[in-house]
Amino acid sequence: MSVEKYLGGIGYLLVPVCALVGAFAAAPHAPSPLLRSLVLIGLLMVAVAWLLLGVREKDALLMATGIAMILAPIIVVALAFAVVYPLLKPPSPLGAPFVSPEIFFGRLIMFLISAIAVIVVVALHIAAHFRAARKLQISMFKYAGAAHAAALVLAIALTIVLFTTFLTRAQEILEAMLVGAPPLALLGAVVIIATIAAVVQIAAYVLSAVSFFKLS
Repeated sequence: MSVEKYLGGIGYLLVPVCALVGAFAAAPHAPSPLLRSLVLIGLLMVAVAWLLLGVREKDALLMATGIAMILAPIIVVALAFAVVYPLLKPPSPLGAPFVSPEIFFGRLIMFLISAIAVIVVVALHIAAHFRAARKLQISMFKYAGAAHAAALVLAIALTIVLFTTFLTRAQEILEAMLVGAPPLALLGAVVIIATIAAVVQIAAYVLSAVSFFKLS
């Protein structure tokens, strides 16, 4: 029996299902700890599946993808704790937390390392799909990789739209937020792009699940 087949297939289905249930059932509150834990378990199952598949096929890229998917969350959590911990210190005599240049640049470096870790994982994840498609002759891996790449492009587009809209219409957005009104300048394009990106990302996870279930 192929362990990675079921780990990857179930893991890739578990992540979007739990995320969707959490988004709709918990709104407007935060998702329950159980659903968040199930998402993390799904991601861990996917990481182990890629690692085992890499070991089975003796492929360094597939193994690296699994290892990176395991290590990256640990790095991000550790860095996040390192960033938050200084904020727990008592405030300065003036009543505001004192942030020295060393702490500020330390946080900046930690943020950059976290961003690099995420970028590396995303790049390896997409590349691994195309490698698996070519090596295992399972075309569904190729379609899944293309869907993950499309979701990444949409996420980048969403970030650019948010950034440029805020820069060009900052005063209008801030005035709306001050009176408790929704920032309409941001909502239109953001909602459209975010919805498309979410649909594409869910489709990508489903295609990845199908790809793993096709393993022999």
